[in-house]
Amino acid sequence: MRFKGMEEDRLDLVLVPLGLVVFGIYHVWFIFTVLHTPRRTVIGLNAESRRQWVFSMMTVSPSSIFLSTF
Repeated sequence: MRFKGMEEDRLDLVLVPLGLVVFGIYHVWFIFTVLHTPRRTVIGLNAESRRQWVFSMMTVSPSSIFLSTF
């Protein structure tokens, strides 16, 4: 029975660092994707939508803004 516990400890010594490495690689990939091709992520799509909304609000004439608020 003692050997089984030793095997589980060795398995933990391998799987925990492996999980952390996979977790780290995913985050590095995600940051790279957000910075280089942001439209492939939800973060980038939201930023692009906000940018287009602000641009459309800045091009609207003040009289139509006044009419749309009342």
